[in-house]
Amino acid sequence: MIKAMIKVFRSVRDYKPYAIITPLFMVGETAVECTLPFFMSFFVGKIETITHIYELLPYFLILLALTAISITCGVMGGRFASIAASGFAKNLRNDLYEKIESFSFENIDRFQASSLVTRMTTDVGNAQMSFAMVLRIVIRAPLMLIFSAVMAFITGGQMAWLFIITIPVIGSVFVIIARFAMKYFRRVFKRYDALNESIQENVSGMRVVKSFVREQYEKEKFIKASNNIASDFIKAEKIVAYMNPMMNTAIHVVYLLCMFFSSMIIFNTVKVLGPEQWDWGELSIPQMSALLTYGIQILMSIMMISMIVTMLVMSLEAIRRIGEVLDEQPTIVNPINPITEVPDGSVVFDNVCFKYKKEAERYAVKNININIKSGEFVGIIGSTGSGKTTLVNLISRLYDVSEGRLLVGGHDVKDYDLKTIRDSVSVVLQKNYLFSGTIRSNMQWGDKSATDEEILNAINIAQISEVINSEEGLDRIVEQGGTNFSGGQKQRLCIARAVVKKPKIIILDDSTSAVDTKTDKKIRKALKKDLPHMTKIVIAQRISSIEDADQIIVLDNGEINAIGTHKELLKTNEIYQEVYLSQTQKGGN
Repeated sequence: MIKAMIKVFRSVRDYKPYAIITPLFMVGETAVECTLPFFMSFFVGKIETITHIYELLPYFLILLALTAISITCGVMGGRFASIAASGFAKNLRNDLYEKIESFSFENIDRFQASSLVTRMTTDVGNAQMSFAMVLRIVIRAPLMLIFSAVMAFITGGQMAWLFIITIPVIGSVFVIIARFAMKYFRRVFKRYDALNESIQENVSGMRVVKSFVREQYEKEKFIKASNNIASDFIKAEKIVAYMNPMMNTAIHVVYLLCMFFSSMIIFNTVKVLGPEQWDWGELSIPQMSALLTYGIQILMSIMMISMIVTMLVMSLEAIRRIGEVLDEQPTIVNPINPITEVPDGSVVFDNVCFKYKKEAERYAVKNININIKSGEFVGIIGSTGSGKTTLVNLISRLYDVSEGRLLVGGHDVKDYDLKTIRDSVSVVLQKNYLFSGTIRSNMQWGDKSATDEEILNAINIAQISEVINSEEGLDRIVEQGGTNFSGGQKQRLCIARAVVKKPKIIILDDSTSAVDTKTDKKIRKALKKDLPHMTKIVIAQRISSIEDADQIIVLDNGEINAIGTHKELLKTNEIYQEVYLSQTQKGGN
């Protein structure tokens, strides 16, 4: 936990001056507040002896000045604490986001997306709140307790022990309560993950939910997740709720005892309660007033500490979860002296094996040996789950091979700078995503400096020029996720975006599945004609999409079943023959 706290609070950085100044103001405010009752006792005592009201003026001015200083310190402390806490939260979110962006797919697989969202929102909010409390109340409350205790002894002598003896008793109870409440607060954050997951799935899959008329099911799923959070919070709050009545009881009991004994000392009757040799000291009415004020400050400090304990118990779990993300080390990192240029688009799989987890018993792909020359058009076909997408993900180093070697441009993919290799490989997925903005802004994801001419050329290659045949042109609005375009249009826009990137290798992962065969053929023809030096790897379910490929790889159960041209595989490979026959009239019923 301490390690997580150190790592998290490093995000204060440029807001350190505010974080340092705030406690200084809190010390000033606390010192003045503890001095006020002392001067107030002189003020009350002077009332009994003055002959004229003007004699109180110096004391009144001192009290007024102390009050002004206390208010100023409190306001400035609150202001600087807010700046420091807000800046800390901003930096922490940025640090978390940068960390997540550096993760490989393997890292991301360890955290659910909903959990990462919770950590960047709810958990950071709790960390921000606890940091602000640390700067103000965590500094103020203990200091108030110490200063008030010292002043209580100075003012009331032995009577101050009435307040001091309550501190360890109440403190022990707080520790017990916090320990029982902690387990529920820990569980609450996991419940938040489930709640966010429910919302995320429902919103992203809204069309599916409505088409299957599953709104009621999703409502019940959300209500269940929400009720689980409420249930755990109620259990935790029930335990924490014992703090307030206990504090109030302690305050009133000690307050009454203090008044009782103070009154007896003042009237010299306290000796009846014990041996005459006990020295109870002397006490005046102004001193008793100051003592009671210091006693209340001591007990209120304990109450503030109890509130701090409650909030910190919840915040510590949030800090631990944030620390987990910050402490996670990317499994894929740059080599010490990386290669910063990919010579060409050649790809060689040299006895490559890969599994998603080290402890997994089964390889996702194994014994892969492929030699792809730069500029070749390669098709990959196979049944669902045969490892097609896994295979191409290794090329852009989204995952590292478990065994064997993978060469791109004649060099091991692990020797390249990550940005270099990923800039040289464009992947277009079947499930495409367009970002809110315009067609131009989406195209420039491939290349920020791409000109309109380059974008239009890529759009023509992807056979999607109809989307700009309007007054808006490239400024046509794209809604989040590209919901204002059809499935085929989104796929072709994503192909155009990949072409704008000018990669050495372009991978189309079943990314023309929503496109008609005529347009699909035009796209492949344009890619071969206009981008002859770019290696083209196409994963397809339709044989018509890859029949003119230079070589076709047939995958089966994670292994290569056969490699050859369309004609060769039709003659020699049983799997390819079955797929071909099922997609032609010869295989029809």
